[in-house]
Amino acid sequence: MLLERQSSIFGAVVLSLLLLFGCGQKAKDITYTTGSLDAKNYFIEGLATYDDLQVNKARELFAKAREADPEFAMAYYYGAVLATSANEFNDFLGTAVELAPKASEPEQLIIGSLEATNEGHTEQAREKLMQLVTLLPDGKRAHFMLGNFYFGQQQWPLAETQYQMATKLDPYFAVGFNNLAYVYTNEQKYDAAIETLKKYAELKPEDPNVHDSMGEIYLRMQDYEKSVEEYKNALELMPDFVFSLAGLGNNSVFIGEYDQARAEYSKIMEHAHSVADTNTAYFLTALSYIYESRYNKALEVLQEQLKFDQSHNNLNMQGVIHGQMAAINREKGDYTAALREAAAERQIASNPDIQEGPRGAFIRNACFTEAIVFTHLDNQEMADNSLDEFRQSAQDSKSPVAMSAYHALSGVVLYWQEDYIKAIEELGQADPLDQYAKFYLGLCYEETGLEDKAKDIFSEIANYNSNNFNYSFVRSEAVKRTDGADS
Repeated sequence: MLLERQSSIFGAVVLSLLLLFGCGQKAKDITYTTGSLDAKNYFIEGLATYDDLQVNKARELFAKAREADPEFAMAYYYGAVLATSANEFNDFLGTAVELAPKASEPEQLIIGSLEATNEGHTEQAREKLMQLVTLLPDGKRAHFMLGNFYFGQQQWPLAETQYQMATKLDPYFAVGFNNLAYVYTNEQKYDAAIETLKKYAELKPEDPNVHDSMGEIYLRMQDYEKSVEEYKNALELMPDFVFSLAGLGNNSVFIGEYDQARAEYSKIMEHAHSVADTNTAYFLTALSYIYESRYNKALEVLQEQLKFDQSHNNLNMQGVIHGQMAAINREKGDYTAALREAAAERQIASNPDIQEGPRGAFIRNACFTEAIVFTHLDNQEMADNSLDEFRQSAQDSKSPVAMSAYHALSGVVLYWQEDYIKAIEELGQADPLDQYAKFYLGLCYEETGLEDKAKDIFSEIANYNSNNFNYSFVRSEAVKRTDGADS
């Protein structure tokens, strides 16, 4: 599993294992400000544990660091990074920002970057991390953090450069090799990814995440036997390692054994240590039904999840779920329900407790469904309004990811308007990993007589094997359209 927060709204970064007293000092790598030896020790252990993706244990250790030193800004920062609800995130980040002036300059830049991300200021977040690297050019964690930012923006060459710099500065920096392997995977350089993970394994032979990452990449390569073997190896080391429980379920999904997949996902619920774990189980179970085109069952699961998050006052997850239900209803052709759920997502976005970054993401997601639905309803004025709103929000965010999503939406709308040539132009500017956009590109090629190009695209989609929401809508249809493709 890649070491980053699994939410698209809040990114996560990993910082230094080196923890020194004092603030503002110049050093090769990031230094941290605490006057408590106990807080220092808990923090060091928390970072090491977080590196190994043992997020629940890491939460406990950072909590102990805060208890030992209530003015330890970075311990609150990590409380935000590992938060399981929007309220918790905002509380921890707010305290980190409040305490930042007492911390070192690198710490201030780190906290400021997360604050900027939360406020939807992507470019400002990048600038602060660039300042961090300028301040600490020989700091492996500084480069790693900037690499994580570029990874989140899907700027693979830039991420690769930063991860390579981090591992060059410290050849024993295991987590740097892990994330570098995922860059190679997204660039479809699978041999390089596996070789890089072997370096990770040499450094962390007893870490379950080593096997989990191997399992995920073998799954992308359609080597199901090796993937399952690696996930089981991870679970031998840690039986409740949620990511590997999910990985076994994902293998079952992609070979069409959906009931078995759900049985694996139910084990996540059994082993849940946090609200986040429970939400993961709900989400993956819902996805398994979408892959089967059993949309009503997926909606039932998401309704259960919505009640769960309402009971925990998890406002951000409620917004995410309404957006997912809007998309499912859109795909099943229940346009009234789709617009109702999109309106509910907008209502969540208008809540004053939602920060600007998440608010923009919710609005764009609602626009995505609305633009497609209004196009189907032949209400082009409303469809154009949603497209314009999405475009303006994406431009305001200064996020390449948001802009590529705008091109995807524009291309899908143009496809349904039967303007296939313009649709191809727009979809060609979408994220290459967006399988939903890629599927519509294949449909456009079909409509314009480019059958071979269409088949190539459908084959790529059928064998993509990375479990995510948009992919669940198109994989089964791509498999049907691919002659003899290994699904």
